[in-house]
Amino acid sequence: MPDSAVSLAPQLRSGGILNELNTRYVEVQVRVVADHKEGLVFELGQIVLACGFSMVRQRMAESNEGVSLNFAVRGPEASVLELEDRLATHRRVRTYESMMHEVAPSAPPRMAPAPRAAAGYGQTPNYASPPIMARAAPREMPLNGRAADFNARTAAPRPSYDRSRLEILLPKLAADYPQILPRLVLLEQEVPPDEHDSVLRYVGNRVGTWVYKRDFSLGARLGLHDAVRHIALPAVRQLLPADIDDEGLRVKASPFCGNGEHGRTCHFFRGFFEGLLNTSRADQPANVEEAHCRNSGASYCVFTFNE
Repeated sequence: MPDSAVSLAPQLRSGGILNELNTRYVEVQVRVVADHKEGLVFELGQIVLACGFSMVRQRMAESNEGVSLNFAVRGPEASVLELEDRLATHRRVRTYESMMHEVAPSAPPRMAPAPRAAAGYGQTPNYASPPIMARAAPREMPLNGRAADFNARTAAPRPSYDRSRLEILLPKLAADYPQILPRLVLLEQEVPPDEHDSVLRYVGNRVGTWVYKRDFSLGARLGLHDAVRHIALPAVRQLLPADIDDEGLRVKASPFCGNGEHGRTCHFFRGFFEGLLNTSRADQPANVEEAHCRNSGASYCVFTFNE
């Protein structure tokens, strides 16, 4: 077996190369306003690189507001929320605006033929730089920062609602967090009733994933019972009062109840808990259900968690 095949085998077995090829890449147009230009590109560029993006163009100009820096970056869609949050909250950034576009997949590169070995000698080593493989965007939106390849009972349904509008909303939720419920109530009013479950659960899943990576990813991996108590409960308490009893995790005063619909209506929180708990549990995802809902007459909205 050729040396190159041997060296690639562990990466193929682990899925590293395949996952990279299946990553959905986007371009984000960013405009920030700061007081001074010295070192601004360098400091923001460090954030861009740390989030796995590359800066493809930039333009700086003086304005009445201060120093206006316009730039575009390209990178994995799964890291957009982290990028947006770190840029928008940087100490030097006074105002922040952005817009995201999907990067169209390019044609696969032509592979250069390997140099032929001279007669009587071993194979000539190839010192050429490895080709950059084209990255084709998957048809499905990634969930939890990875392809939704786990049990369908835990994956938030993919909404048919205008996806570009959701991608514009998500960075705003990151910038406003934890004061995000008013925006989500407006979203619920805008979305057709038959899509409330898929859209709000999907947004909740993305927000929960982002919160987990921001606040909990450095901790030890916990069993489901401990993860609910030490991850899900503290996270949701940033949004509204909640506690745990024998029935499950109780959310109090959910703004998604009393909207004229029948049945359980806290779809955002179901997706939020799925994102929080399943980002690190893709091999054994938790099943999150809303067992009771104030919209159906219960005193609290109660969520249960099972493996």
